[in-house]
Amino acid sequence: MGIGIGNVLQGRDLPFNEYSWLTTHNSFSRQGAISATGARLLTFPNQQDNITSQLNVCSMLSLSHARARACFFAPLLASYSANGARGLMLDMYDYQNDVWLCHSFGGHCYNFTAFQPAANVLREILVFLEAHPSEVVTIFIEDYVRSPNALSRVFNASGLMEYWYPMNQMPRNGSWPLLSTMIKHNHRLLVFTSVKSKEASEGIAFEWNYVVENKYGDEGMNSTSCPNRAESSPMNTTSKSLVLMNYFQTTPISYVACTNNLSPLVNMLRACHQFSAKRWANFVAVDFYLLGDASEAVNVANGHMVCGCDNVAYCRHEQQYRTPWQDAKHQYSQLCEPLCLTGKVSANSPSDNAFIITLTFRNTDDIEHEWGFASQRNCKHNPPSASQSLH
Repeated sequence: MGIGIGNVLQGRDLPFNEYSWLTTHNSFSRQGAISATGARLLTFPNQQDNITSQLNVCSMLSLSHARARACFFAPLLASYSANGARGLMLDMYDYQNDVWLCHSFGGHCYNFTAFQPAANVLREILVFLEAHPSEVVTIFIEDYVRSPNALSRVFNASGLMEYWYPMNQMPRNGSWPLLSTMIKHNHRLLVFTSVKSKEASEGIAFEWNYVVENKYGDEGMNSTSCPNRAESSPMNTTSKSLVLMNYFQTTPISYVACTNNLSPLVNMLRACHQFSAKRWANFVAVDFYLLGDASEAVNVANGHMVCGCDNVAYCRHEQQYRTPWQDAKHQYSQLCEPLCLTGKVSANSPSDNAFIITLTFRNTDDIEHEWGFASQRNCKHNPPSASQSLH
């Protein structure tokens, strides 16, 4: 499941660029959406739900070893931790004398590629930030807005400036402030544009002054390399303090994304870590984030950054240490109550560092399903060393 701010602040409080965040590609491009123009949309969707749901969504239950069989049950197998996406990728265009979200081509928005005015989605983000005073959201704008100051006007009108992280305080080199400091000062919205001139003209941060980003689409899905996209500095440029990893196909297909968002995503994460000067991705961008287990890649990155383990679930915030199977039984027992209409969880330990979990639940089709899978902790099952202490 994705890392939660509450868990962060209970443990080690690190700079913003030492955490990883689930990010949705073309966050606004939703299956079944109807254009606000009234025209039929003729474009590929990238996500299954709206922005509000992406921010609030229950994170996917981490059944990594069984997940290959879980694609059909992905909407059902969700935990109730409310740690959703914290990075949003939005394509903004001039359209109808306003700024719109469009999934278009050639730098122009058309009625059949126009989803809705950007103000609508910014309002959703505002409502979320107001309701969750300890959460931080990052927006990456693929910027086709050419009207002078139109982008800053839509943000000024949105009410989001109360949460805006000032561009002149963003570190171009070195580390970011502690996450808790950003929250304390209410700097809880980071906005990056793809247009360099808007730093000077509108005070909006130019993404590639701060971020390295790998290639998107099919070219960025080879886990033997992690090449930078054309606009970005090379991935190993450490003067750019944030790392964004794309992992989605050029043509989004949901059932393919379900498989891609499993172990191939984690493999790509590890590859990009090697090619990014041993830095874990701060933003992991995917299509159809509800399918597969995209949040597991974020868990892996956060585990390494927060406590040096292979998964953030292995980071210990309490003094009492549980063996791997005790921890798994405890975790899934907690999840089963809201997840299962009827359900039970059992665990046995063939060795102290391995566990077998059986999760039985009865879903809405009133058929009982049983999930059995084995896992092994990659982080040694000892209490954290002094250098890894979370207290």
